[in-house]
Amino acid sequence: MKFGVKNREKLISKLINVIGKDISLPKDFDGVPTAQALKFWLFPYKYIRSDDSIPLLWELFRQARNGDIKEQDFNSALKILGTGFTKLTQYLFYINPSQYLPIDAQTEPWLEQQGFTLPQESWSDYQNLLEKLKVKTDMPFWQISYEAWYKNTDKKVASQQSGYNIKTKSREPNMANLNRILYGPPGTGKTYCTTELAVQCVAPDWYESLSNDKFKRQKIKDKYDELTAKGVLHLQLFIKVFLMRTSWKVLDL
Repeated sequence: MKFGVKNREKLISKLINVIGKDISLPKDFDGVPTAQALKFWLFPYKYIRSDDSIPLLWELFRQARNGDIKEQDFNSALKILGTGFTKLTQYLFYINPSQYLPIDAQTEPWLEQQGFTLPQESWSDYQNLLEKLKVKTDMPFWQISYEAWYKNTDKKVASQQSGYNIKTKSREPNMANLNRILYGPPGTGKTYCTTELAVQCVAPDWYESLSNDKFKRQKIKDKYDELTAKGVLHLQLFIKVFLMRTSWKVLDL
C-alpha cells in the first residue's frame, strides 16, 4: 500500500475486476498501514539474496492466509535483507487482517496505552501479543489498526498550525516561524532533517510523545509517509541538487 490514496484506489479497482467480485471501492484506507515506496520489497536484488528467499516468503504468506504460521519460517524471513519485523507484520496484516496485527508507529502507542508490552522481533513474542489481545479485547485486529490510527492521527494539526479555534470557529493569526533553511555538502543529513522537521511542525504533540529509542527514526518516517498520503505534507523539488522544500497545507475540519 504505497504511492498515495489515488494509486491505492486504482490498484484496488483493478483487483476487484480481476477477482470478479461485485463489491464497491473502499471510501478510504484509514488504518491501513503504509509502506515507504523506496523500501517496498521484502527482499533485496537477486545478486545479493539467497536462492531460498523468495520461496520462503511465498510459503510464509501461504501459511498466513491459512492462519497457521510456522515459527521457524517467520524467524527465517526476518533474516532476509530488506524485510524487518515492522514491515513483515504489516504485510501479514494485508494478507489476513483478522489474524495478524501490524506492529508499527501507528499501533505501538495504542498498545502501550492499553498496557501491552511491545513484542521483541520474534514469532514467539509476536504470537504471545496476539493471544493477549484476543483475550483482553473483543475488537478484531483490523479494528484495532483503525482505532490506533485514529487516536494516533493528530487532529490538532489544523487548529495548531493555522490558528483555527474549533470552539469559536474563528481563525487566529499564526505567529510561529515555519521557515527552515538547511544547507551543507552532500551526505550531511539535510534530507534526514527535512523529514523530521516537517513532522515536528505539523504534528508537534505526536513528535513530543516519541521515545528516544532505536525505532524513533522509522516511526518518524512512517508518520511522514502517512501525512504525505493524506495530503498534509508535500515534497517539492525546485533544483534537485541544491534545494528541497517540504510544504504543508491547512485542512479545515
